[in-house]
Amino acid sequence: MIAWLLAVLLGTQLIGYTHDGQPVTFPTYTVEQLQPEYDRLIRRRNGEALLELRQRREVVTADRGSDTPVPVARPPSPPVTTPPQGVLWRPSVERWRGLVDRYFTGVGESERALGTIRCESMGDPDMVTPPYAASGLFQHLAGYWDERAAAAGWAGASIFDPEANIAVAAWLVHTDGWQHWNACNRWVCAQGVC
Repeated sequence: MIAWLLAVLLGTQLIGYTHDGQPVTFPTYTVEQLQPEYDRLIRRRNGEALLELRQRREVVTADRGSDTPVPVARPPSPPVTTPPQGVLWRPSVERWRGLVDRYFTGVGESERALGTIRCESMGDPDMVTPPYAASGLFQHLAGYWDERAAAAGWAGASIFDPEANIAVAAWLVHTDGWQHWNACNRWVCAQGVC
C-alpha cells in the first residue's frame, strides 16, 4: 500500500508479482488525476457525518416511543467576565470563562482550558471539523461523545451544548489529563498558560 501511494505521488510505474512469481504492472496515476475522486469521497463521508450531527443537535424526540420531533432549546450564553491580569482571550473565547471556571477548578486550569477552546474552535460552540466530525467548543470526537458524556454525568446532552461540552472536557482532563488535546496543548503552552 505504501509503495502504491509513493508510486502515485511520484508518478512512477509500480510493478508487483503474482503468487506464482509473474511480474504485474499496475496503472499509475498522478495526484491531479486522483484528486477529484478523493475530494468526492471526502465530501460524501463528511456530509454523512455532518447530517448525523445536525439531526442529533436539532431534533430530540418527545419521548423514546414518539416519532414527533421537538426543537432543542439553546441555553443562554454565559456573561463575559474579566480574565486575570495579563491574560486576555478574544471575546468569542472569553464569553465561556464563567462556565470554564465552574468546571476547571485546578490552579491554572481555566486559562489552559480557554486556550484550548481558542485553539480548537475559536469559541464557536457549533464548530464541526471534518473529517472526524470533531464538534463543539473542545472539538470532542462524535464517535466518543455519548460514552464520555454519560460517564461525566451528562448522558443525552448534545455535543453542541456549551456547558456539556466544557463539563465533559473537564471530566476528561481530571480523569485522563490533557492528552486528548495534544496538538493544541503545544500551542497553548507556548502562550505561557501551562
